Amino acid sequence: MKQIMLVLVIFIVGLAQADVYKYTNKQGKTAYSDVPMEGSIKVIVPPIMTYKPPVLPKKSPGVNKIIPEKLKPYEGIYITSPSEEGTIISNEGIVSVAYAVEPFLKKGHTVEWILDGINYQGNIIEGVDRGEHTIQIQVVNLTGEVQIISSETVFYMRHHTSLL
Repeated sequence: MKQIMLVLVIFIVGLAQADVYKYTNKQGKTAYSDVPMEGSIKVIVPPIMTYKPPVLPKKSPGVNKIIPEKLKPYEGIYITSPSEEGTIISNEGIVSVAYAVEPFLKKGHTVEWILDGINYQGNIIEGVDRGEHTIQIQVVNLTGEVQIISSETVFYMRHHTSLL
């Protein structure tokens, strides 16, 4: 714990643009200070490393056949959970998806999830990495034709961290 605190202090001092000096104290232990001591050596603290991920392009599920209005078996399909711009906290990356279809799902039709451009089946998706994700749902008939597709919902996956 003392080592972690020491490293944090060094980096915080570096942020403040103060000089850091390393010396050996009376007990023979290595110590750091922002005030030069007798026998101290000036330490050059490297800048804090940062990372900015690249912006990923939005993925579309592809071009679907246009179904004439009078042949459409559904009036609407909506994702009710996760909510738009909502945050899910799960270390295992589990996303439970809920939806509403109007009218009810017809016999032989199935629901598919499209998470970041990849199709899934079932109401739970596991192993989702942390960060921003886009999800859609679509109803597919027995021949694999898309009957209706929802609008995209953006949500964020967050994992808990633990300090040792």
